[in-house]
Amino acid sequence: MTEINPKPLVLTTQEGSIQIVTLNRPEKSNALHPELVRQLAEVLEAAACNQQISVIVITGAGRSFSAGLDLELLLKWTSDEKFAYLDTVMPVFRRLWEMPQPVIAAMRRSSFWLFRKFGAKSRGFRRLLFSSNLLSIFAQANQLLPLL
Repeated sequence: MTEINPKPLVLTTQEGSIQIVTLNRPEKSNALHPELVRQLAEVLEAAACNQQISVIVITGAGRSFSAGLDLELLLKWTSDEKFAYLDTVMPVFRRLWEMPQPVIAAMRRSSFWLFRKFGAKSRGFRRLLFSSNLLSIFAQANQLLPLL
């Protein structure tokens, strides 16, 4: 698989009992590079075991929440590399689903609009979001929208 810049791709801060997790790959719209996925898995695993954390907020650095899978890499890889990548991504989605704490996806208005326009039509994506306690909110004050 590909090498990436050694900067942290997942940043965390804790404010009281709230853990803020920031996907930190803004130059690629926070696409899920294998190293980002690995770092996110470590952060989620540690948070799941930390009883001082009562809620997790995931956001993205820059303009985007996340572009999703890193399609640029997928186009370059062999089938075996693609399957290996998916084998690392799917457990992270499952971990989100099974987190003992509620998980909030803090999205900007444009990300939420795209989700509502396209992602909301995907039953599997909706099921993952709603079944995992993953809620979408605007990063702007007083603009909480229901997803249902």
